[in-house]
Amino acid sequence: MRVQIDVALAMLETLDMQLHAPRRQLVTTARHLRGAKTLADAIYGVGPITALALWCWLGGANRFGSCRKVVRFVGLDVTV
Repeated sequence: MRVQIDVALAMLETLDMQLHAPRRQLVTTARHLRGAKTLADAIYGVGPITALALWCWLGGANRFGSCRKVVRFVGLDVTV
């Protein structure tokens, strides 16, 4: 049992080292994009990677004509 735990921990450490560079690139990109930076600053609990994912999913600032349309697209409008 102890050997399995040691192997699992070694695999997690290796995976963490491999993901360090892509994670750093995503954070750097998010901190340089105005939209992702705005989302991270405006929404409590949203970090740079989540803000970048939201920004990419929404498709940029020019996709929607109003905040109301964004809210409906995301599914947060209770009237829809």
